[in-house]
Amino acid sequence: MNNSNYIDKKLILFFILFYGFLNAKSYRIDSLWVDSKIGTDGVVSISETRSFSFSGSYSYAYLELRKKYFDSISDIQVFENDNIYDLADTSGVVSTYVIEEKKRIYRIKWFFDALDEERVFTVTYKVDGALRVGQNDAELYWPYLYKGRNKRIKSVLISQSFDEKIYDEDFWYNIEGLSKKKLFTDFYDGKLTIEAKNVSKNRKLYVQSIFPRNYFNDIAINDLNFSLENEIEKIRKREIGVQYGFYIVIVLLLISITFTIMRYNKYGKAYNISPEINDQAIQLPSNHHPAIISYFISNYPALTGHAVLATIFRLANMGMFRIEEAMVVKTSFFTKKKKEEWKIILKKNDFKNTESIDKWDLQLWHFINNAFKDGVLHMDELFKKIRDSYSFQKEWGKTIGAIVESNSWIEKPPMQDSLRFLFFHIFLSILCLLFYQYLPPLSIISAIIFIVIGFAGGFGISRMSASSRKMKVSWENLENDIKSKKYILPSDIDKNYLLQCCLVTGVQNYEMKQLLKNFSYGKDSELHWFVGLEGSLTLMQSFSTMLEYGGDMSVMMAAGGDGGGGGGGGGGGGAG
Repeated sequence: MNNSNYIDKKLILFFILFYGFLNAKSYRIDSLWVDSKIGTDGVVSISETRSFSFSGSYSYAYLELRKKYFDSISDIQVFENDNIYDLADTSGVVSTYVIEEKKRIYRIKWFFDALDEERVFTVTYKVDGALRVGQNDAELYWPYLYKGRNKRIKSVLISQSFDEKIYDEDFWYNIEGLSKKKLFTDFYDGKLTIEAKNVSKNRKLYVQSIFPRNYFNDIAINDLNFSLENEIEKIRKREIGVQYGFYIVIVLLLISITFTIMRYNKYGKAYNISPEINDQAIQLPSNHHPAIISYFISNYPALTGHAVLATIFRLANMGMFRIEEAMVVKTSFFTKKKKEEWKIILKKNDFKNTESIDKWDLQLWHFINNAFKDGVLHMDELFKKIRDSYSFQKEWGKTIGAIVESNSWIEKPPMQDSLRFLFFHIFLSILCLLFYQYLPPLSIISAIIFIVIGFAGGFGISRMSASSRKMKVSWENLENDIKSKKYILPSDIDKNYLLQCCLVTGVQNYEMKQLLKNFSYGKDSELHWFVGLEGSLTLMQSFSTMLEYGGDMSVMMAAGGDGGGGGGGGGGGGAG
């Protein structure tokens, strides 16, 4: 019975998905024909015919016209073969259309019923104020295809004609948006024809046409500086700008990279310091807290898992708690099978060491003390809590940062030099913006890049001071020092502190194991804070487990821890 219900549910889900697949709808624009005619009165008459191929059910289509290219629009009509659509006040009635005026566009939207079929619609309209008129010449700059169109068009045919004949020698035109290789253009007998195939979505096609002003019966001048000669000169300059602008930007970028490298070598490159050779017994470079040693190793004032683990050992050595091994019995949720597993735990001590402790010790002790449950805390649970506590990590890093700043362990370039570097790149950015009219995308992107480089190179470069760099090299050399001294420890060395230092400097397990052979293990020994149980893990296995906690947490924190189709106008159209 249960299996039958399970199969029925799968069949129902299959039919729902299959039904949704069958009812998925889409459309395409097979062809677009735009016929435009410039009248002697300055009015431009335009007819746009679109052939749609619908897959699924559709009820409307629309055309958008941008206001910026004309002053007013009139005589709007929508046709489908011999069927003339009526202008309506409300949307939705078949064989009607509405005109929606918005801030920047007019939207002509018409309604129909279409299901898996081809339909052909024509929209006609007239625009006034679309011409730029100078003393001797006039221009029509018209967007036959907008960039915002979201459909590919298989075939595009554009024609531009006049009420009265214009001769070849009086007509000049320029096409923007599509490559000339993809266009067929011809001006014959006073008519401009443009053809294109498979025009991809978001491709624009703008046509600039210039002809004599005396073509018009009576039209006012609206741009005294406009002339055919000036427009040709603008295009010539634009071509030169496009030709040389790219290379100029590349040269400026190379100059910026060169100055940035020079600046890094001067202010950011680490001091070259060789480790000191010591023929005596193992020596520690300093007596800094493990959190500070961790900073020397990582070059960053932040919390690391090994620094936390070393501080836990430090607190345990002070007597704040004991670290023990305990047998934990786990029960599987699915099988109810019991599984025994050794765990590292912290067990709270009644006795508290009264000696003064460092800030990091105090911060971590408060955190651990609040996490105890009945005086016991599992080590892996503690590390999960620390990993998830952004406030604790922030406070820890803030404390280290204050110590680094007070000791001047970080060198930064002089402020005056940083400002000069920034202002130089702002100047390069301005130079790039001068080419905006020729290469808009490259100009903006390169200007942004120079600003970013200016701020990053001006205020993001720093390095360790010579003294802190020397300390870093010495601590990084600790493992080699331990190897070369055959693991022999001086009698006066604090073995617990050495163990903590080995943790944060990344001494490998084998070296740790050899060092631990020098520790006495038992009551009142160096490792009196760690209590192993008879029959439990070996000493080194226990420490290896704790090392994994610290390493896993460091990796985790480094990794980040914690309705219808639409279309633009001017040849795009849309349906839904």
